[in-house]
Amino acid sequence: MKVWSKFAMGIDYGYGLVRFRTIPLLMPPKHNIWGNFGSTGSFLFYQPDMDLYLIGTFNQFRTTQKAIRFMLKTIDIVSKMK
Repeated sequence: MKVWSKFAMGIDYGYGLVRFRTIPLLMPPKHNIWGNFGSTGSFLFYQPDMDLYLIGTFNQFRTTQKAIRFMLKTIDIVSKMK
């Protein structure tokens, strides 16, 4: 994809997807992901380096931060297994 709009520092948005680009001193590159988190607690994230898909729902409104934290923890756990 070549059409991304800057949403916040390290976060881009385009075509309904969010792309997280890590800042080298703050987060490791393994947290470079893209996907979406819905307002109903549903989420889909993809981490291309590990070919890791994380799809699910918390069945609650206002769980955007919870989905992002869950995704980051999952990436950390899976990266330790490889």
